[in-house]
Amino acid sequence: MTDLINETSLIKHAIAGDANSFAELVKTHQVFLYNLALRAVSHPQEAQDLTQETFIRGWKGLKNFRGE
Repeated sequence: MTDLINETSLIKHAIAGDANSFAELVKTHQVFLYNLALRAVSHPQEAQDLTQETFIRGWKGLKNFRGE
């Protein structure tokens, strides 16, 4: 439960513009997302690019995040 509370707090801070909170979210989820991308494209460099692009879009789209 504390992990969920901490993640919710990080999300709220990231939405408010705290880049350090977003960096923590990236650190928490980057391996999972990379592995998911790697299974989809089967090429490590392309999977890294997709992972990075996903986080960039996530950062840019935070203001629209509703948490549903």
